[in-house]
Amino acid sequence: MSNVQLSRSTPDGPPMPEIVQAMLSFEELAALAADLSALTIVHSVTGKNGSRQNASSTPLTLTQGIEQVRQGELPALQVAYEFDGHTWTDTLFRLPQGVRLVRCQHSHPF
Repeated sequence: MSNVQLSRSTPDGPPMPEIVQAMLSFEELAALAADLSALTIVHSVTGKNGSRQNASSTPLTLTQGIEQVRQGELPALQVAYEFDGHTWTDTLFRLPQGVRLVRCQHSHPF
C-alpha cells in the first residue's frame, strides 16, 4: 500500500479510532481480498452507492463485492471484520487509477 496516512485524535474531543488510507492497484486489491478471506472473520460486506447510502439490501459475499468494485459495477464497498482481537472496517472506493482504501480500527466489538 502506498501513500498511507494515519489519523488518531482530535484536539477537542476523545481519541478517534485509528484510520489508515492508501491507494491500491487492482493487483493489491486482489491480494487484500485473499488476506481478508484467509486471515479474518468477515462479519458483513455492504455495497455503497455513496458515502452513506447502501447500494442494495441484498447481502454480498466478499468475493462478489470485491469483483463488483474491480469491474466498476459498484462505486464503494464496506467490509466489517475481526482480526488479531480487534474489530475493523475497510471501505473501498473505486477510482479510475485504482481503489482507495480507508481502514478504521474500532474500540467496540460487532
